Amino acid sequence: MRRRTFFQVGMGVGAAALLAACGDDKSAPTGLPADVRVGTMAPYVELAVMQQQHFLEDALGPKIKTSYHPLLSMVPMATALAGGSIDIGHGNTPVAAIAAGQKIRIVATFEKNNHGQGFLVRPDGSVTSLADLKGKKIGQPAAAPTVQLKKVLDKAGLTFHDVTILPLEANVGVAGLTSKAVDVYSAFDPYFTKAIFDKKAVELDLGDAAIRTYIPVMVNSDFLARYPTAVERYLTALEKSITWIEQHPDQTAQLYATNNKLDVVLSKKILGNRERKLAVPNDEYLNQLKYEAEFQFQQRLIQKKPDWSAVVDRNLAPQALSG
Repeated sequence: MRRRTFFQVGMGVGAAALLAACGDDKSAPTGLPADVRVGTMAPYVELAVMQQQHFLEDALGPKIKTSYHPLLSMVPMATALAGGSIDIGHGNTPVAAIAAGQKIRIVATFEKNNHGQGFLVRPDGSVTSLADLKGKKIGQPAAAPTVQLKKVLDKAGLTFHDVTILPLEANVGVAGLTSKAVDVYSAFDPYFTKAIFDKKAVELDLGDAAIRTYIPVMVNSDFLARYPTAVERYLTALEKSITWIEQHPDQTAQLYATNNKLDVVLSKKILGNRERKLAVPNDEYLNQLKYEAEFQFQQRLIQKKPDWSAVVDRNLAPQALSG
């Protein structure tokens, strides 16, 4: 019997503690777990399609239970993944968590963010260019400085001492901007495009300081070591989701709009911001990880740089893709 949990935007850090760990079941086929728990976030329609079309259930077989756990941002996602309360997760690579030795492995990339995140400012605000950032309050989901902010400040000839960083979760970031709690908010979709669509904010032009990031598929390392076949089948299901999206753009937009309570026209704009392709982690992505880790190391946000050759598995995805 299929077990499904529909997307709900708004679950925060506490959600990770609510996810119950499940043990093995003797009824599960040899080499597969009794269940597979997937962490989801609102921007990733591939997971909504996988859920709706039952691609993962089909790939794993009828005896394996599947569940989808919606999380708000990478903080609860990384916590749940490393702690083992979910098995597979998605989102921006949690470099600090990986550098701290948490049990997270990367097995593939499935999206490239071409225009789904950036810096938002008020239409009538005082920030109209990078030169205006000095002395301003910048909101972002993380409390620590980010490599994107570093690149922006470098381009503007500023340092972190020239701005104030305020942590605001994604669901309240735009509200913080419109209420003037912050002057700038570093947002990602769907919040980024929605704020512009609703005319609550405009995009600050970052020029060549903008980072277009890859989105990986991440797996709890214990789960990967124990059940590589399950992860391979998961990737097969994810590839089917991407193919389905390409073939059904209108239905995909409607699904995204319904699950996220958004306008269909807006949903199409959001979905158009990302390039979807299940792939082996490539050199461009690995170079981004190294650049990010070097930045965090210099900022003393991490004590050592990860060994990416041990973290990134480039062998599993080819097996799934060839199948």
